[in-house]
Amino acid sequence: MGWGFRKSKKIGNNTRVNISKSGIGMSTGVKGARVGANKRGTYVAGGKNGFYYRKNLGNNNKSVVPEEGMSILGTIGLIFSLLWNIVKVIFYGVILFYLIKFIIFIIKS
Repeated sequence: MGWGFRKSKKIGNNTRVNISKSGIGMSTGVKGARVGANKRGTYVAGGKNGFYYRKNLGNNNKSVVPEEGMSILGTIGLIFSLLWNIVKVIFYGVILFYLIKFIIFIIKS
């Protein structure tokens, strides 16, 4: 069996910076439902009572760690890709937040 570690630091109300063996990522959402981005791409995850689901929304196919000798254009592209993933996390997080509020409103009605 392989080894691993994971640490999550909460910033703001529903946003986390996640550090693991595979790298650094960012996620936002509520308990049981999150949208995130890491070096593997953007994802949606959720679970409750031991059941868990994760769906990859996209893959940026770029390493987050700059390679030795990387050009300035490659570094700018890498930064742009990371910023784009953060924008997607925020966008999907807002959609998820209002979807959950809507579902709760329907259930309470």
